[in-house]
Amino acid sequence: MALEESSQAYRQLREIVGEENITTDPVVMDTYVWQWLGDLVGEKGNCFMPLRPEAVVLPGSTREVQRVVKVCNRFGLKFKAHSTGWISYAAPLTEGVVILDLRRMDRILEINTKDMYALIEPYVTFSQLQAELMKVGLNCEVNAAGSNCSALAQAAAGFGAGYGNYHMGYGAGTLLGVEWVLPDGEVLKMGSLGSGCGWITSDGPGPSLKGIMRGHMGTLGGCGVFTKCALRVYHWPGPTEIVCENEAMPGYERFVNLPDNIAMYYLYFDDYEKRSEAICKVGEEDIGYVMGFMQRGLAILGLADTNAHFVDLKEDLFDALPSISFVVLLATHSREELEHQKRVLEKILEETGGGYIELLQQEPFNDVITLHLIKVGTLSAHAVCGRSGAFLCAPGSNAVTRRIAGRLESLSIELKKKYIEEGKLVDDGGEGTWGVVWDHGHTIYIENLVEWDPADPESSMAHVRLQEEVNKETIEKLSYLSSMGTFVEESAKMNPEDMVKLKDMTPSDLIEKSEEMAAAHSPYDAKLGPLLRNYHVWLRRIREQLDPNNSSDASPP
Repeated sequence: MALEESSQAYRQLREIVGEENITTDPVVMDTYVWQWLGDLVGEKGNCFMPLRPEAVVLPGSTREVQRVVKVCNRFGLKFKAHSTGWISYAAPLTEGVVILDLRRMDRILEINTKDMYALIEPYVTFSQLQAELMKVGLNCEVNAAGSNCSALAQAAAGFGAGYGNYHMGYGAGTLLGVEWVLPDGEVLKMGSLGSGCGWITSDGPGPSLKGIMRGHMGTLGGCGVFTKCALRVYHWPGPTEIVCENEAMPGYERFVNLPDNIAMYYLYFDDYEKRSEAICKVGEEDIGYVMGFMQRGLAILGLADTNAHFVDLKEDLFDALPSISFVVLLATHSREELEHQKRVLEKILEETGGGYIELLQQEPFNDVITLHLIKVGTLSAHAVCGRSGAFLCAPGSNAVTRRIAGRLESLSIELKKKYIEEGKLVDDGGEGTWGVVWDHGHTIYIENLVEWDPADPESSMAHVRLQEEVNKETIEKLSYLSSMGTFVEESAKMNPEDMVKLKDMTPSDLIEKSEEMAAAHSPYDAKLGPLLRNYHVWLRRIREQLDPNNSSDASPP
């Protein structure tokens, strides 16, 4: 139910942000309700149902954010920060939530070329930041969610991987100093910033707060508001401005006048082990600027402009392209260095039996793919949303060792094909795998893209069932139990009886335990917590300290 405009809370919020920056119009507020994965929430998804907010306000400064948060505390309202939005977590998940839309806070405040960081506000997108950085010979990691997403949100409050992880590290690792409006409205300046030493690090002096602030996947808008942050940036050997054209293929950008110190190579291999070996060798030789993989089904999804075009491209290209591949972009400071890196790459291919996918080396594919690897633009949007408007990944959000990646990929392809044959999922041949690489080729983030019809409940649920099957088979077939057992043993030293109970569980028992937790709708399930050093107790204690009034609308993990 919306705030009454005559209420004291509404009047105080309006006084803070101005008449033009607050609304309770149900039409406007509903645009904040439905986010990506909206068709999977609610009863049929056994998850959560986004709710209409009480109001939407657009603060324009840290001071205004503080004042809005304090009003919410004063009147028993909850609040949730929202920048560019990406998933249903960005919508209200409980009653009585005021959305803080941070789109007015969209400034790049500083680009420091000496200390190599960029200071930004929440609504600065990757594309906005990258364009300004390139003017001074720098670049930033861009999340594969798209260059239209908030750079601050990924680093401070969310998660995700991108092609640049190979050269620039995992996205959350680029986070430096942070300005954080806590759930009670007080401002915490984290890292070096809190000691008056600028924005150069998110840690120290003393224990790091980074794990409390964001952990692995972030709080997704549910633990205060991040109003400024500094991100680590990196050298860019390419042009200060990338000139693009939309003429190569319908609806596509291409890199015009590709410089002679940048080259893209799409590589193929006979089996996953050889690909794994090649990825590792590339990383250990320290060549390449961007590295990842986009298998033939996903590549065709991205290259197609329409559904009809996709059908035609799949018929023409699917069997012509190798199944097992990865892509590497060389970007060097000179033509001579490029030639050296290419010779190293050729030696690696010779040792691993790999080769070049000649078709994708040709125009227009070369220019389109190269541009995508650098800026994550239209190709990504076409691939993930172009065919049906709904997608997720099976498996999703998995960072694994390079050898596990191939086994996980082949397993997901095998299980996915069944639902494609039933007509429940978009037919990409099962090969919608996407991934990126970091840790010098030893760690791979892997997903197998799944697209379904969000207007068809059977199609939506086919994806849910596929996820369940992939999770079950992953545990039973890929020997994750050995690593899980080691983790549990280490984590449960203070509770040996419970440790034995968990280690004695069969794979089916562990799956049942996982499903039991999901059914409980609790992120801090007391049934598993005692086995893992009572993490759920510590999380609650931390949250109670940070948010004594329970005013920040927390998202489930």
